[in-house]
Formats: sequence, structure tokens, C-alpha cells
Amino acid sequence: MHKDTLIGRKDVVCEPQHELDIILSSTDGPATEPATVLTITIAPVRPDAELAGDALRSSEKAIKAMETWSSAVGGIKRVMDTVGPIAALHPYASLAWSLLSKVPETFIQQVGRDDNVQALFEAIRDAFEFAKDADALRNIKPESRQAKIIQEMLQCVSEIGKFIELYAKHVQVGTRTWKNIFGQVDGEIEQYRTTLIRLRDDFLARAAVTTEVAVLGIQLDLATMSNQASEVEFGAIIRELPYKGGWRHGNTKRCLLGTRVDFLDYIIKWVENPESERALVLLGQAGTGKSSIAHEVARRFENKGLGSYFAFLRKEQSKDEAYQLFTTIARDLSDRNPAFKLALGRVVKDNSSLSGTRDYRTLFESLLLEPLKSLEVRDPILIVIDALDESGDASGKNGLHAFLSQNLFELPQKFRILVTSRPEGSVDAAFSKALSVDTLYMDDVKLAARTEQDICVYIENELPPDVFKDHGMKLAKAAEGVFQWAAVACGFINSPPATFGFSKKKCVQRLLGHARDLNRQDPLDKLYEEVLEGYFKPYEA
Repeated sequence: MHKDTLIGRKDVVCEPQHELDIILSSTDGPATEPATVLTITIAPVRPDAELAGDALRSSEKAIKAMETWSSAVGGIKRVMDTVGPIAALHPYASLAWSLLSKVPETFIQQVGRDDNVQALFEAIRDAFEFAKDADALRNIKPESRQAKIIQEMLQCVSEIGKFIELYAKHVQVGTRTWKNIFGQVDGEIEQYRTTLIRLRDDFLARAAVTTEVAVLGIQLDLATMSNQASEVEFGAIIRELPYKGGWRHGNTKRCLLGTRVDFLDYIIKWVENPESERALVLLGQAGTGKSSIAHEVARRFENKGLGSYFAFLRKEQSKDEAYQLFTTIARDLSDRNPAFKLALGRVVKDNSSLSGTRDYRTLFESLLLEPLKSLEVRDPILIVIDALDESGDASGKNGLHAFLSQNLFELPQKFRILVTSRPEGSVDAAFSKALSVDTLYMDDVKLAARTEQDICVYIENELPPDVFKDHGMKLAKAAEGVFQWAAVACGFINSPPATFGFSKKKCVQRLLGHARDLNRQDPLDKLYEEVLEGYFKPYEA
């Protein structure tokens, strides 16, 4: 039988633990065999008072965690109840509330003892502190930056809810602690916390600006404002600038549903892409649909970034009036952006001669660049300049086209300037060498591939069903990609010249009966000739 005999011991004190070395010797083994040393580590017994203190502190942390969590969830509930009419926000609020309200109280009390988790709960609570002001919350506009920040907050909280839900399934109170599980993900907790703090600060900053403008009606930068003026006064001053309305065509210039899809998609992506060039110049022959495309793009951005729409018209062509492009854009921006109105009002108030100047550079700097310096442009602002070639100052090397090509790049990065024009030599040449400008042609092989189909859709929309059935495809082909040809032709067919007893059928025959040599004559010129002859010359079969 093997026996071990205690032959000695050595105590090694190592705070806060105590180690005991027990030396054993075998009685039936060789004398030379080394003794066995068994080390036993004994944890010190903590005083009852110390244990009680720890328990009290832990209990206090659990209570605080529960209070913080309840306040945080309550804030999200208020947001959900208040933003019901804001359809874009309600689903996010509902999801966040659903995830957080299901977390068990016992789980919150346990994990809340961790300082990092407590800090995260406080960040959620503080982020939605604004929800206590229900009236202010209801007044937030769906398309505003504040609404977008609230959406980001709710998305972040939903992620936190999923995060907690995942680990709550694996935690058993008393057997596996929060620290064991979350010790490896402190970085993720900190990321959630800092994200919420950043969003909260951004929201409050936006709220302060909104309140300041709405209540005081003065410039955003009050520290640099020596002579305060009311928004009403600024509005009156700005209205003295010459103005030329651009939305004069109504819905008649819109693209029919399902037409010009490729061109529209290309331009819309250009507007929304943060890496896009400042300007896009759309070049095409008369009647190819440039203005309809420009008008349709402007209409789609009317409530989410359209700054101004300015259309030059041939019948109003005048070099002396081309300067109104800048005064009109400035006035449109001031109507759509209160902050810009305040900044522009200060500039105009201090320089009454601006309303009478014709110098492009002076107007561009004073009415656009200077007011924009005080603003932070976060989202794209679209400016449409339609039919630049009709401005009366788009020829030679020093016209309006030349100025725009050389200076548009100075506008803020988020500005998007859509220019349409015929491919006049001077216009095309000026923009082809310009900084931050892309050029798109109406006869682009890829984008114009469906033009004939689009014209066919237009003709079907304009002509009686029986006429379209018999002649629609032929008329679309005869248009040779020119929408204006189709528009005039449909008008001719729908209103036949009564003088010579024309019928719709005779009008169609006249339009399709003469082969056109495009090398000799412009298709529109030939069409106008056919139509005018129909009204003023007897028809010969």
C-alpha cells in the first residue's frame, strides 16, 4: 500500500490570495526520490461588511439601469405615437419599440450592472429626450434633415434591440454573466453609443437653427450680423430683382409615362450621384425633346431639391435680358430656402445697384456665390437652364454660354446644373473644354435607341384610335426621331384645313405621301411646308 507522509509546509502570502505549499514524501519509495510539492491556493475570506457593500452597489446599479431603460423605451414610444402621420418614420419607430419593449426586466437589471451597458442605455435615453416636446415633433417635415436624423436614430436603436435580443437568449441569470458574453464586444457597444450621441447632437443643432430662423427671422450667423432685418423686409428687397418665370409651360411639356426612360434615368442618377460633375449639357437638334426631358426632370425634383427652372424663348430673345438668368435663380432659391433668403437679403440690402447691373460676373458672385458661403449644402440642388441657344447671347467667344462654361464649377459641390441647347458650334465648343461639365447628346446611340417607340406612344396618345391603328407606326417612322414633327403632324391631322375640304385621311396621305430628302431640307422645315400648304394651297390628288 502506497502512503504519502507530510514532511513539511511553506506558506507564501501573495495579496489578495494565500498560497499553501504541502510537501509530501512516499514511505515505500527510495529515499532518493524527490518529495512531491502540492500547492493549494486559498482565496481570502472577505469581511461581511465588504460583501454587503458590494451587494448594495450592485443593487443600486440594477435599479438605475432599469430606470434609464424605462425612460429610453418611453421616449421611443412617444416618438412612435407622435410621428404616426409621418409615414416614412412610423415603421422605424414601430420596429424599435417592438424590439426594445420585449426585453425582460430581469435581464436589464442584470446586464445594467456593467458600466459600458449603462452608458449605452443613457445614450438611448438622451437621444430621444426631444420626444417630450410633442408639438415640436409633430411640426417636423417628412423631407427635412431632422426627419432623416430621427430615422437614423430609430434604425440604430433597432440594431441595438436585435443585438440585445440575440444575447438575451443565451444568458441564464446566476450561471453566465453579461461580462462573460459581452467582454468581447465592448467595441460594438461603444460604437452604438457614439453613433447615438453624434445623431443627437446633429438633431439638436438642426433644431436650434430651425428655431432661430423661425422665431427671430434673421440670419443664421447672428454674431456677424450688424444690422438685423426681418424676413419680411428681406423678401421685399429681393422682389425688386428682375424675375422671369420658368414654369410657363405647365404639364404640356411633360414626358408621357413610359417615354424617354433611358434619358431620364441617366439624368436623375447624375443629379443624385455625389461624385457627379456640377453641370450636364444636353445637346440636340430642334424638336428632339430636350425641353420636355428637362421639364420632366425638374418636375420630379420639384419637392426634393429643385432650386430653379429658367427657360429662354426665341420670341423673347434679347442679349439685354440674358442677365435675368442670375436674378431669377437667386429669387427662386430664396423662395425655396429661407436660410438662403436671409443671406441674399443681406447682400442685396447693402448693394441696391445690383437690381440694375447687367454684368454676369457681378451678378454671379453677389447673388449666388456670396449668399451660398454661409450655407451648408447637404443635398443636391438642381438648377435647369433650358434652351440656352435662345438666350440672345450664345454666340462667339464671350457670350453667356462662355461665362457659364468657365464659372459653374465655382458653385458648391452639391449643385447640379442641367443645361439644354441646340448643338450650336459656340455652345458645344465652350462646354467641351469646361471644368466639371459632362455633355450628353440627344442622338446618343444607347439612350436614343427607343426614340421611335416613344414617338409612337406619343402619337397613339394624340390621334383617334382608328387613325393610329392604320397609320401610327408609319407616322412614327416618318418623324425620324423628331418629337416636334410628331406634335405638329398630330395637330394637322386632328384639325384638318376646312378651306379645301381636307379630312384626317387626306392629311395623313399628304404627310406620308412625299419622300423627304434630309440632305436637302430639315425635316421640320419640310413638315411646316406640308402643313402650311395644306392650309393655304388647294390639295391636288
